[in-house]
Amino acid sequence: MDEPLVRTLKKVLSLPPYNFIVEHIYRLKSQEYNKEKCSEQDDILLKRMLDNFSKDLDRDINEKLRLIEIEDGLIKLVESTDNKIFYRKLFFPSIFINNGFNFENWIIKGIFVEEVFTNLDSNFSVSVKSENNSNDYIIFLSAIDPKTANFWNISFSLINKYATPIIDIDRNKDENQKMRIEEYIRTIICNIVDMVEGNDEDLNIVTIKSSREQNLKRIKRGKVQFPTKIFIKAKDGFKKYIQRFADDEKRKLGHKFLVRGHWRHFISEKFIYKKGEKTWIKPFWKGEGIVVAKEYKLIE
Repeated sequence: MDEPLVRTLKKVLSLPPYNFIVEHIYRLKSQEYNKEKCSEQDDILLKRMLDNFSKDLDRDINEKLRLIEIEDGLIKLVESTDNKIFYRKLFFPSIFINNGFNFENWIIKGIFVEEVFTNLDSNFSVSVKSENNSNDYIIFLSAIDPKTANFWNISFSLINKYATPIIDIDRNKDENQKMRIEEYIRTIICNIVDMVEGNDEDLNIVTIKSSREQNLKRIKRGKVQFPTKIFIKAKDGFKKYIQRFADDEKRKLGHKFLVRGHWRHFISEKFIYKKGEKTWIKPFWKGEGIVVAKEYKLIE
């Protein structure tokens, strides 16, 4: 890898996810975006992304977008929890999860999620509800391999796996690895939405508001505008569990294995009083000492 590329990669990886994605989307549009290599779906998605991450004040960025930031200690729990993949209403029209995630050899710089309708007969998301359309999310992420400096710009739906437009400058992807990334991200998103909605016992949800006036000053200083941030933090009692979970991972004697957490959804009619509710079964380490890794197969 040549030295200028190394410097560029270090700069990119040092940017917070939101700052990175704003610059990355505009770079795709102004410099690297090649119309000959991109499809009509790509163009529609790029326009959607530009609309959400607007650099000017033609509209208030807070009308559609919220910045979701999760305390570092909670990320490991989110990754260690299984969930059922189905549509649940997003708590804002679109969100950007302002955290970095590591998956296999890739670094994922944040996740954009927008609530849409999708049609099983079409590869496009639609804006108007009809009999043939179902509630869904469009998900966008950019993944970086720091060893090769490869970028993957991937978009896909939560439910409708046929509605998967891709901003894809480099078409040479390992499709199996791409599918693993998508399934990993689908679970992450469902866990975050379930965690934010109705888990007051363990979490504090702190809102840091931004205004058009503040964003105008940021633009005049040459900075990107920021939407209102929702910061998800563990309450003091829950922090003790998080610390125990992290400490157990570091033990070096005997052996232990991770029992993955999961969400128990009460959807059957037999749950007269709890129907529609959910309970988080937290992940935990079982046994003592060295971690014994378990392999999990993703089933289509």
